[in-house]
Amino acid sequence: MVSKTGSLTVKPGTKLELTAVVAHPSKVAAGVNIGVKSAPNSNTNFGTLEVIAGQDLKNSASELVQSLPKDISSGRAEFTFTWTAPT
Repeated sequence: MVSKTGSLTVKPGTKLELTAVVAHPSKVAAGVNIGVKSAPNSNTNFGTLEVIAGQDLKNSASELVQSLPKDISSGRAEFTFTWTAPT
C-alpha cells in the first residue's frame, strides 16, 4: 500500500503492516520516530503501533523509534512495523 497524499482511510480495528523508508544518496545510516496522531499538529497518539522483530525499532512513549541507527543500503533504509486502527 502506497499513499501519494500521506493519508490512509481504514476501518476501525484494522491492522496494517507499514514500511517507513528513509532515503538519502550519501548518508550511511538512518533513524526514525514514528507516531500516529489523531490530527495534524496533535500530541494525541491514535491506534496501536507494534514492533516487528528484526526491524531495529523499539517502543518509546506510544511511538516507535530506532533501537540503533540502521545502515542505508543503495540509498535507502526501511523500517517495517504494524499499526492497528482504534475501535
